[in-house]
Amino acid sequence: MKKKTLVISAISIILIIAGGALFMKYQNDKQKEQAFWDEQKPRIELFFKYNFNDITSVTFDDDSQVVNPTGVPHMSGYLNGDKSLWFDASVGNGQQFESASYPKEVAAYIKKEYRISPKKVSEIEAEEKAK
Repeated sequence: MKKKTLVISAISIILIIAGGALFMKYQNDKQKEQAFWDEQKPRIELFFKYNFNDITSVTFDDDSQVVNPTGVPHMSGYLNGDKSLWFDASVGNGQQFESASYPKEVAAYIKKEYRISPKKVSEIEAEEKAK
């Protein structure tokens, strides 16, 4: 009887430790993911404020941070408090947000010199760093 109790106790302790380790890994992964999203928001804001005229605010949707089934992170939102001026930004090859997709209503705000090809965020950062 003592052996049975000892075995059950040992298994219970192992399960509790394993559960705690899994929970801590989950929390750590969530913190890393949130840090990634927080790092990308200023990049998206920089993209719009640099390439477009009259962009006063960039608002991110509450549920905009998603990773699609192919593993590509996307973040969506809208500009100047107008939900018709929506955008969808996704990660480029360098694992950072570089540009965004947007409708023709947003394209109307683009600066003349960037109509054909808006500057990517890494290009903007390199230009600002060189100044």
